Amino acid sequence: MADFLETELGETIAAARELVNAGDGAGAETKLSECDDLLAQLRIDARTSLRRKELEARLRAQAAEVEALRGRGTLFKGAAPAPAAAGRDRLERAQAQTEQSSARIDATRALVEDMEETGRDILDELGRNKETIASINGNISTTKGDLQQAEKITTRMSKWWNRW
Repeated sequence: MADFLETELGETIAAARELVNAGDGAGAETKLSECDDLLAQLRIDARTSLRRKELEARLRAQAAEVEALRGRGTLFKGAAPAPAAAGRDRLERAQAQTEQSSARIDATRALVEDMEETGRDILDELGRNKETIASINGNISTTKGDLQQAEKITTRMSKWWNRW
C-alpha cells in the first residue's frame, strides 16, 4: 500500500511542479493539497512499516519539496497568466492524461481478454482430460473383467489337464 501511495505522491508532486512552472498557482495549490493528504496517509503507514526510518526520511524530503513548491506557487498567485495560453496548456495536459489513461485501459482490457481466453483453453483441456480419464477407467474395468474370466478359464483348463 505504501509503495502505491509513494508512487502516487511522486506523480502528484511532478504535476504540481509542472503547474507551478506554468504559473498556474491555483491548480498547483490543489495538487499540493493532494500531496498533503498523501503525505498524511503515508505517515500513518510509516508507523507500522518494517522500514519505518527509511520511509520517514523519504517522506521528510518529499514534504520539504512540497513546501518549496508551495512557496514558489505563492509567487504566482497575484499574477494572472494569459488566459488563452494557460487554458491551452491545461487542455493539452488533460488530453495527454486522457490519452495515457485510455492507453492503460486498452492494455488492461487486452490483458483481461487474454486471461479469459487462457482460462477457457484450460477449462477445455480439463474437460478433455476428464473424458480421457473416464474412458481409461472404463477400459480398466473391462480389462479387469476380462482378466478374471481368463483366470477362471485357465483354472478350469489346469484342473482338466491335471486329470490326465
